[in-house]
Amino acid sequence: MPRIQTDIPEEDYERLQEIVEQRGLSIQQAIQEAMKVWLREQAIVTPDDALFTSVKDCRDGNRRDEQTNVLEADDIVEDWEGDPKTVSLADPEE
Repeated sequence: MPRIQTDIPEEDYERLQEIVEQRGLSIQQAIQEAMKVWLREQAIVTPDDALFTSVKDCRDGNRRDEQTNVLEADDIVEDWEGDPKTVSLADPEE
């Protein structure tokens, strides 16, 4: 496993020590966790990501159900804990 070494300001190191002691972690564990979060945040989002194309795909009849984890309508109704008012969805064509 590769090792990484770096210099950090003394005040950052002291704060890091405080936090890892509070959480019962080692400095190595905290740095590894922080690096994983940082790497996840660096993910590149592209315009062809399903998040951005799903509405257009549905309108065009190109649904990709096998690639979604959205709850079925019945599940949403069963899990609803909000105000029991009637809700109507607007037609996007209007």
